[in-house]
Amino acid sequence: MLKLEKVSKILGDREVLSDLSFELSKGEVVGLLGPNGAGKTTTMRVLAGYFFSDSGKVEFEGKSIYENFEDYKNNVGFMPESNPLYKELSVQDSINSALDFKGISEVETRKSEIDRVVKATGISEVFFKRVSELSKGYKQRLGIAIAIIGKPKIIILDEPTEGLDPLQRNEIRNLIKSLAEDSLVLVSTHVLQEVDALCSRIILINKGKIIADGSLQSLRENSSRYNIHILEDKVKKELFAEFEPSIEESKEGTKLSLKVKSGNDEIVKINKVLRENSLNVVSMQPGNTNLEELFIKLKE
Repeated sequence: MLKLEKVSKILGDREVLSDLSFELSKGEVVGLLGPNGAGKTTTMRVLAGYFFSDSGKVEFEGKSIYENFEDYKNNVGFMPESNPLYKELSVQDSINSALDFKGISEVETRKSEIDRVVKATGISEVFFKRVSELSKGYKQRLGIAIAIIGKPKIIILDEPTEGLDPLQRNEIRNLIKSLAEDSLVLVSTHVLQEVDALCSRIILINKGKIIADGSLQSLRENSSRYNIHILEDKVKKELFAEFEPSIEESKEGTKLSLKVKSGNDEIVKINKVLRENSLNVVSMQPGNTNLEELFIKLKE
């Protein structure tokens, strides 16, 4: 549905995106993950049509988004970071303004669309309130309601759960998952727990480049490690070179941390090395790679 091919973007004197390439499909909830300054927001702004790429291709359904730019923008719903809303407007006026912006003028269509987005986002009880009176959770709901007006095929949400309490986070997650039934949803976040709870796929970027792309499970498998405690206090690192070893020596012996891929024969190879070198194993067990550890490993 949506494809980036070697997209680069320069802001000022800095290359913010560098040869960024990936494809996204309908039905996915894709998490765009990375540290502050990684290029997440710039990527989203390029996809939303706020920025033009300096080089590379951005294609929607096989055609450059710039061939029929207005049509493409009508297929995109975007909630920017910090969710800018006019505080003096009511929820009703905010939605009506968004309908105007989308060019939806027919009375019955407007009424139907208002009913749809209000129901989808659960904002009926605050419909006549001013934005300034809304809680953070309802402001996020309103931002999403505005983003999904016109039934866009692509929904881009920049930090949609930022600043919410646990209950509000859970409500917004469920809402986002429901949107993926009919659309592609791209979510930017630096909250690692959101990835596990929300996303079917992760694209991890740092310094404008893709570091990893896949399901959370596949990324964990590719970065999983085995921890081995050996009695000997002198172990040659090169024996385990193919497993990217981390070695810690102490009076209790040597502790190895080795990178392995789930489902392959690495463990058999490791045991063979241990036997052939007569190394006495105290313990050998898989490491628990949590999201924070995964993020740090993939950034390196």
